[in-house]
Amino acid sequence: MEKSITRRNAIGKIAATLAVAAVSPSAFAQSQNQKPQNSTGPDLTDPTTKYPRPPFKSQSQPFPGLASKMDPVPDHGEKSYVG
Repeated sequence: MEKSITRRNAIGKIAATLAVAAVSPSAFAQSQNQKPQNSTGPDLTDPTTKYPRPPFKSQSQPFPGLASKMDPVPDHGEKSYVG
């Protein structure tokens, strides 16, 4: 008996081939853009020693408090935010 290919099988195989062809270039490009595991990244610093530590000097501040009058001036992320 000769096995004939139906239209449904042919369309299914064509769709599978097109799906693989569409995914392969993006997967290849993604693997090319990844850094090697042994590459050096940004220098890591210990966050426990990076910032001022208590005890801080006593500060009296009338309500509402102004961050600009605090010592050390608090960083709310305006200068240190990276993203």
